[in-house]
Amino acid sequence: MIDRDPAQATASLGVVEDSARTAVEELRRMLGTLRADDAGGPSDGPDSAPSTAGLGRLPELVDAVRTAGHAADLVVVGDERPVPPTVGAVAFRIAQEAVTNVLKHAGPTARADVRLRYLDDGIEVEVADDGHGERAVRRASGSGLGHVGMRERVAAVGGRVEIGPRARGGYLVRAWLPTT
Repeated sequence: MIDRDPAQATASLGVVEDSARTAVEELRRMLGTLRADDAGGPSDGPDSAPSTAGLGRLPELVDAVRTAGHAADLVVVGDERPVPPTVGAVAFRIAQEAVTNVLKHAGPTARADVRLRYLDDGIEVEVADDGHGERAVRRASGSGLGHVGMRERVAAVGGRVEIGPRARGGYLVRAWLPTT
C-alpha cells in the first residue's frame, strides 16, 4: 500500500503505532503493579495507575479505524453496566488487536465491525471484517503472536475466544469474558 497510496499507508501505520504504544504502556503498568505487590508494599505512583484502556475507549478505537480510511461501526447490544476493570481492559485489548489485524491484513477496502454485547453473565466483544478487501484471502505470513496474546488475555480472566475465517468471507474475533 505504501507505493499505491502513501497517505493511506501513513494513516494505517499511525493506528498500528498507537496500538503498540498503548500495549507497551499497559505492560509497563502491569509490571509495576506486580512488582509492588510482590514487595508487599502499596502500588502507588505513576507506573501503577489503572489502565485507561477499557470499554469506554471502544468509540475512540473505531474512530481510529475510520481515520485510517476504513469503514467501521461500533454496535453496543444490551444494557450498559460497569464491568471489572481487568475485564474491560482485556475486552479493549482484544478489540484493539483484532482491529489492528484488519488494518494490516484485510486490505485497504475492508470494513471493520466492532460489537460489544452485555450478557447476563459476561460481555462479548467481537470484531469482524467483511472479507472484501483486496487481500481478503489471509496469508499465513504473520507471526501469529497477536492471536496468542488474545488467547492468553482471555484465558487469564476465565473467558473463551473464537478466532478465524468466517464462512461468508472475512475474519472474526469473538471473545466472551465473565463479569461475575
